[in-house]
Amino acid sequence: MTNMQRILVIDDESDVGELVNAVAEGMGFECVATTEAGTFLEALTPATTLILVDLIMPEFDGIELLRLLGKQQCKAGIVLMSGVGKRTLESAAQLAETLGLSIVGQLQKPFRLVDLEAVLKRHAQPVTLQPVMNELQINWNEELTRAVVKDEFVLHYQPQVDIKTGRVVGVEALVRWQHPTRGLVFPDSFIGRMEEFGLIDELGWLVVKRGMSEVEQFANDDGVAPMLSLNESVYSLHDLKFPDKFVALAEKNGVPPGNLTVEITESGLIKELSNTLDILTRLRMKQVKLSIDDFGTGYSMRRDSACIGIASRSQCVR
Repeated sequence: MTNMQRILVIDDESDVGELVNAVAEGMGFECVATTEAGTFLEALTPATTLILVDLIMPEFDGIELLRLLGKQQCKAGIVLMSGVGKRTLESAAQLAETLGLSIVGQLQKPFRLVDLEAVLKRHAQPVTLQPVMNELQINWNEELTRAVVKDEFVLHYQPQVDIKTGRVVGVEALVRWQHPTRGLVFPDSFIGRMEEFGLIDELGWLVVKRGMSEVEQFANDDGVAPMLSLNESVYSLHDLKFPDKFVALAEKNGVPPGNLTVEITESGLIKELSNTLDILTRLRMKQVKLSIDDFGTGYSMRRDSACIGIASRSQCVR
């Protein structure tokens, strides 16, 4: 690498900063990690090429820091890190983009070493060699069709923790595209296009099958697997056989339907309401839990065995 690329990390957990620093320097980067906003701002220079920002910090949180970076017209690529829900990360990314910042990745805590390495590896490649940056050179339909056929998608699992006990009670399956040349691609770059090209059903079933087959690895010492949440696009809720196929796969993998939650995002896009209600009602009759989330409005509708209602997301997530 002819020009040393400079990375700046701020996280209130010093061990996270130390981990990023060790990995970055091992890959040939110059890296500064800190837990304090003052030190961060002192170390920030026009030569900084990549910034890793933790959203949750006690004195000066990540959103405040993004606002400040926006005012300074920071040109460095930014990676958001946090243990908050993925939609909060995505919302923060959208905010950053409105501020003129360049979000190049997201790391959901606790992240795996391979995920961190993938983010840094992508950054190590010159922009001119990154075809993902040039939309006009990509045949998305062809690439995504190939990705489905070759099953280039992987699942990462976000733990769901009971606030009262601190126990992990469930995991949410989050899909990523392991592109053969561009590395790990996040869903905000391909989900919309898969819906557009009519490929979202194939992806949905890939996620369902893999999630159901892998959840057993998270079983506790008594052999009890946690709840599994699976995201489905509303565009997949048109096949009236969906509930039967879904439960049949659960039974094939030895997963009780009551241990499964189907989470549908962007509820405002539901058009074929009668089909959607038919499918959701039959899923509930088969004991599958539902979460219909519309994060953009700050509300979600959650239907389970105890209640049907509308409340703020912070009240609904358990």
